[in-house]
Amino acid sequence: MRGAAVGRSIGIGLMYGLWKPRVLGAWRVPAAGPVILAVNHSHNIDGPMLMGTAPRPVHFLIKKEAFVGPLDPFLHGIGQIEVDRTTVDRTAIT
Repeated sequence: MRGAAVGRSIGIGLMYGLWKPRVLGAWRVPAAGPVILAVNHSHNIDGPMLMGTAPRPVHFLIKKEAFVGPLDPFLHGIGQIEVDRTTVDRTAIT
């Protein structure tokens, strides 16, 4: 298990271990190929929640300020993408 799959396992443990989320419309997400999930984000738990409830591993664009201390290697390790919001960062989407 690597990268986003590890993050998904962590998210599943958090979501289904602490809560009982109800997932609607997961069947609409293709099993393979590129997909963009556009979701509202209002709390720090939103990322782990989506990782645990999405039907396949996900990668997030995350502000570079979040990649500090022990979170830096962890976020990179689970396949998340660091974005510098102060400049145009085309590498984040390529």
